Amino acid sequence: GSGSGSGSGSVQTNSGGKMFRFGMFALEQFKERLHEWPQYCSHIVQIPHLKEGYQALVNEIEGAMVANPPPPVPPVQVPVSVQSSQASVASTGNSVTSSVGQSLHMHTHTPVPGPGPGPGPVPGPGGFPPLTLQFPTEPQQVPVVAVPASASAQVSLPLPMPMSMPIPQPAPAIAIAPIPIPTPIPMREAKFGPRLGRAVTNIEGDIQHDPPADTVLDRVQFLINNVTITNVESKAGDLKELLQEEYFGWLGHYLVVKRISTQPNFHATYLAFLECLGDYGKGLIDAILASVYLNVGKLLRSPKITTSTSERSLLKNLGSWLGQITLARNKPILQITLDAKELLYQGYETGMLIAVTPFVAKILEGAKNSIVFRPPNPWLMGLLSVFRSLYEVEDLKMNIKFEVEVLCKNLGVKLEDIPLRTEDLARRIPPMKSGNPDFNIKTSANNAHNATPSAAGMGMGMGMGMQQQQQQQQQQQQQ
Repeated sequence: GSGSGSGSGSVQTNSGGKMFRFGMFALEQFKERLHEWPQYCSHIVQIPHLKEGYQALVNEIEGAMVANPPPPVPPVQVPVSVQSSQASVASTGNSVTSSVGQSLHMHTHTPVPGPGPGPGPVPGPGGFPPLTLQFPTEPQQVPVVAVPASASAQVSLPLPMPMSMPIPQPAPAIAIAPIPIPTPIPMREAKFGPRLGRAVTNIEGDIQHDPPADTVLDRVQFLINNVTITNVESKAGDLKELLQEEYFGWLGHYLVVKRISTQPNFHATYLAFLECLGDYGKGLIDAILASVYLNVGKLLRSPKITTSTSERSLLKNLGSWLGQITLARNKPILQITLDAKELLYQGYETGMLIAVTPFVAKILEGAKNSIVFRPPNPWLMGLLSVFRSLYEVEDLKMNIKFEVEVLCKNLGVKLEDIPLRTEDLARRIPPMKSGNPDFNIKTSANNAHNATPSAAGMGMGMGMGMQQQQQQQQQQQQQ
């Protein structure tokens, strides 16, 4: 469309100008699809200076045109009844023209004098009397030319028979196949896992990384144990001299499993340590990120994630680190790797909000230090809108609502200012609240099975959640 037009106009300009270079760049981008516009290709290959300087590209375009010719135009099928009607009309018209032509020819070459004494018809041009046309009274009578021996006779021209159009024959009946009755679509079953991204769907075992020699291994572990916010630069220099890059897979796995997932208070120190490694540490950051996604998938697939406090704590710590190493550094979390929005929706359907909500909330907290992902970033606001919709679900446990309130406070966003969109949540499978770890049905026995979002509990939920903030923080420290 507009891109191809711009490219065509650009390459027609001076071959040394910027517009020409832009046009050539545009052609290179979609040259595999140029055969879809044969007329455009014919214009391109006719540009003189393009053939002189870029003969290879012109040959490639011409080859694509030959290999992909335009499809032939199918002939128009004329119905049989229409063809017979046209043939009948044509034959009738030809017979009429022939009869009239013969009559006129005979009349112009046969002069007839006027009648005898007395008044008669006024002669026409050339001394000939006017034509006297006699119309037949009956359709079956065929007029003839009468030329009597007497000079006073009048000439009667033969008239063609009235044209009768053939009665069109009805078109043959078209057999219409019966419309198949669609089979009813089975109800979708709530299932946790599909479409959540490679971090969750890729079921892989532990990747074995080759460790360094025992002496190097002990020194690296000793170095990590003694790193602090004040000595990160010197420790980073020691690691560069001590460990080769081929062992970054082992070190990344060690840091995630033994340090990052269990020591959230040291996340800032480890981040500063990685920053001091510079270009040397880029491979280590990639190894750490891969190990984080691997362990996040393991925890989310764990059957004990909704009942084990320790596993939920590990998942929450990994979410905090993931947000700091990606969003806080203006790096995106790709949907193909981890779909955070779908993770919340499936957690709502399957009773896993108790584990999913703290994990995603901790990831989004990293956006507060980001230039790109902080509010009002559309990706972030879309996730906050999902949190707002979940917050309004009746009978939702207070510790889940509390996570949403803390997230909004850390991002500097008021919960009531987040757009409330319940359409997407309404299309989801409503969870069964009985025995569901995400809901407390004791507070509302009359609405035990009602899972539609409502704004009725918003004010009370926010107030009670903020009142229990101190209690929740104490519980997390104990965990």
